[in-house]
Amino acid sequence: MDTQEARIYIAIIITVIVLGIIIGYFAVSVIRQQRRNLELQKANALAEIAAMEKERARIAADLHDELGPLLSVVRFQLDHVELVNRDEKEQLTNASKHLDGLIERMRDVANNLMPSALVRKGLIGAVEEFASNAEATSTMKISVTGDKDFNVEEGKSINIYRVIQELVHNCLKHAQATKMEIEMEMK
Repeated sequence: MDTQEARIYIAIIITVIVLGIIIGYFAVSVIRQQRRNLELQKANALAEIAAMEKERARIAADLHDELGPLLSVVRFQLDHVELVNRDEKEQLTNASKHLDGLIERMRDVANNLMPSALVRKGLIGAVEEFASNAEATSTMKISVTGDKDFNVEEGKSINIYRVIQELVHNCLKHAQATKMEIEMEMK
């Protein structure tokens, strides 16, 4: 091999190495950018979920603290109206019953938006209360077990609660199961 061929081979090898380095750098840059984009998407999704949960909590508080007492006052006033006419009394009694149903439904909506048991009892207690309510309206037996020391931060606890809610609803709707066991433990 003469010096001219050796120079050509060396030039080719150097060119291939340089191109390899450029392609490698480009590939690493693309991968890093994709990771950054995924992290940003995850952060945006978490921020959106947090904002939704905050808004749900605000709406639930408004329903509970403002609308609930107003409806209770209206029901109290309906129950204490003195009428002589029997038909009017019957209409007021029916209106009062409808108002009771409305108050109960409003409490359910407020609780579904932001379960107050989650704040009062913690995650395990809230799941137990939810399971008890679900059990009362179905034929499925639901048992909840978990460490009383089961502590997670508030944002995670509402997400875990929502996942369990969805699991129970799906099980009731689709599985036709007679028993469900929910076991919660820290690992």
